[in-house]
Amino acid sequence: IKTPDYDSQYVYFALHFQPESTTLPKGSIYRDQILAIKRLREILPAEMMIYVKEHPRSLIADIRNKNFRSIDFYREIMMLEGIQLLHPEVDSAELIENSSLVSTITGSPLIEALPQGVPAVAFGNSIVEGCESLHKIISSTVSPRSAVETLLRNSPAEVKADFLNFLKCPDWHK
Repeated sequence: IKTPDYDSQYVYFALHFQPESTTLPKGSIYRDQILAIKRLREILPAEMMIYVKEHPRSLIADIRNKNFRSIDFYREIMMLEGIQLLHPEVDSAELIENSSLVSTITGSPLIEALPQGVPAVAFGNSIVEGCESLHKIISSTVSPRSAVETLLRNSPAEVKADFLNFLKCPDWHK
């Protein structure tokens, strides 16, 4: 488990609490979050690190939460090239603020990234999927690699403008 290098270019991938509707049904095949991480690795530039961070609720020991992930889940992530599993106490807001791109299946880190000028990649149906600075992997007809390259070229001001235009659209909530 690592701490991030905020001076390097990286993608922040936020794991979801499971089971939860944000991964099944909204994530479809990407309810398997390791599959999503592997797919993201395939489409990013090789030199760009992916920092993976666990959802904070997944680590709370409580009799209602019997869905702890196995140690093998984390081992598999740590074995992947170009991917680092972060310590759970790393500040998510700071990770988002300093990242080149934020990715998750459908969750709130997407909504947190866009108004800060950070583009995003979703693997499932997200409330912000109509925003131009978000690429949805699962249903896109555009090459994911090409879409991500375009997102990474966008300035923070362009991403913020895309998000504001998205919010102005009367149909965004449908």
